[in-house]
Amino acid sequence: MIGSLGLMKTPLQHYFLDASALVKLVFDEPGSKTLKKLMRGADAKPLTSWVLIAEALGVLKRKWQHEKKLDDTAYLDAVQELLMNTTMDYIHPVDLQILNGEARLKTYEVQIGDVRGRHPELDAADAIQFMAIEEGMLSVHGRPTLVSADKKLLAAAEKEGIRTVSVCRD
Repeated sequence: MIGSLGLMKTPLQHYFLDASALVKLVFDEPGSKTLKKLMRGADAKPLTSWVLIAEALGVLKRKWQHEKKLDDTAYLDAVQELLMNTTMDYIHPVDLQILNGEARLKTYEVQIGDVRGRHPELDAADAIQFMAIEEGMLSVHGRPTLVSADKKLLAAAEKEGIRTVSVCRD
């Protein structure tokens, strides 16, 4: 890329956060420090999917209701922080489109089956990430790096030629 002064500019490094990484942003657990350090050094806001935000909300619910790792106040704080990150534009979900004047979630029905055919260990949300990474903001900023604590997802992403960063531990 050439800047306005004719100097070569380095493309921005975008990170795509999966549900495990989104949870680590709002709930301290192994890998949270690594993720937060990575995000502090990032020169662009992290990308994600609305499906993954919903999945992260489910993980927080499990930590609150079933695992008892969050009390009522901590659960609400974590949920509010996660949602505020999207409304304050710190995290940018890339999988919405406008059809007939209405916002719609891209679902990638056919591609989900293709990805799962190559990687049957992945669930539908994992497959959606690959599609969002392929299509989300790529023409402007280049392909984002997947940030995750899910070892199976990271391995499958690497097989797909997607750059990865593990936040499994600090």
